[in-house]
Amino acid sequence: MKVYGTTALATDVLDDIRDALARAKAGNKPSFKDELQTALVKETVEHLRSGHMDSFAFEHLIKDLLIQMGAKTATVLPRLLDKGADILATFRVAETFQYTLAVQAKHWNDKAPVNNKVVEQLMEGIEAANANLGMVVTSGTIAESAVKAAEDYAEATGIQIELVDGDQFAKLLIEQGIGKW
Repeated sequence: MKVYGTTALATDVLDDIRDALARAKAGNKPSFKDELQTALVKETVEHLRSGHMDSFAFEHLIKDLLIQMGAKTATVLPRLLDKGADILATFRVAETFQYTLAVQAKHWNDKAPVNNKVVEQLMEGIEAANANLGMVVTSGTIAESAVKAAEDYAEATGIQIELVDGDQFAKLLIEQGIGKW
């Protein structure tokens, strides 16, 4: 609502009233936190897809996120050594169990979703690195064929592959405070 003085015309608040009525009809309560997070995610995804960052910077952003999320180590592999995984990260659980995560990074827009071929590349990377888990992270979207390939691989090997699309990645960046000053 953009009313700062002591008087306003009813037409000045019509959009706000319509918005409130639509939310009430849908059963949604206005929540500043939810609205702010939605706006931040949208802005972050747009920025990720805008071309301000190349694929190398995208890989390093993922590496930084993994470290922020508790990875003991995270390494962006040189392109010559990339056998399907762009990043390898090590996590320790209870300082006893160690897990290696192989990550395939795809800095794509939303026009060409990540498909099963990307998941197949990651499978090779998981096997080459002897990783326990896999993850595809994209600034774009995930195709159903990628979901199916990840499910089939998990069923055959017991190794889970997480698929993280642009919206999920943006939310993780925001939640983890990547880019703190």
